[in-house]
This record gives sequence, C-alpha cells and structure tokens, in this order.
Amino acid sequence: MNQRTKSELSYIKNFHVRRLITNPIAIFFDKLLSYLNETKQTETGITIASNNGQAKNGFSFSSNGITYYGIKDNKNMVSVFCLYSIDSDKALEQLIERVSTFLSTENLYLVDWIQRKTIDEKTVKDYFVPKESK
Repeated sequence: MNQRTKSELSYIKNFHVRRLITNPIAIFFDKLLSYLNETKQTETGITIASNNGQAKNGFSFSSNGITYYGIKDNKNMVSVFCLYSIDSDKALEQLIERVSTFLSTENLYLVDWIQRKTIDEKTVKDYFVPKESK
C-alpha cells in the first residue's frame, strides 16, 4: 500500500468525484431510437470487464457504424445512454447532426467524465471533430 500526501488525496478527491446529475436522461427507448433514425434494434446486454455477469437492465446495439449502450428499466425508460465507438467519418457526420437535435430538443447534454467536460448541441461538433479536420 502506498502512502499519499494530503495534497495528493485532495487532487484525487476533487478529480474523481462526480456531482449528482439532478435531471438525468429519462426517455423511452423507442423515442431515443427515433432521434437516431433507427428502427428496432437487436439488443444485447452489457458485460462488465473481468466479471462473468452483465449490468442489470443493460443494453447495447450497433447501427450504421456506431455502437451505443445504456441502461433502461422494465418499462423501456432509458436512464443511461452512451456512445461506445464510431467506425467511419460518414457515421460521425450523421451522429453529430442527430445528437445535436436530440440534445437540443430534450434539453440534455453529454458528459465526458474523463475529460471533465459537458457537451451541448452547440459544442457537439467541436467535441467530436478533431481540430486538424476543421
């Protein structure tokens, strides 16, 4: 076990603490799919690394080069929605337009917990498009 100084512990606490999101996403799965211009998808669960189980009520699906995952309840209400991967520039262009509309209409924003950033409909393109591509 390594000992840490008080300043290191403060850094870790401040860096890793996630503030409570007061109004998290709450949208029916079918409505979410409509924002993505998708129809019913073949869903799979979410596995957890180094664990034999799956996340309770987890879902994942891939469509048009984009893989999504999240959690929904027994009534199909999505409470967590994430982007996992995008495999082409064309898929990225389509995603930016759809996500921007989704964020604006539903009054939501994306959170990049690692980079400690929030992304709204106005900043979504800047977030996803590398600076050298602009």
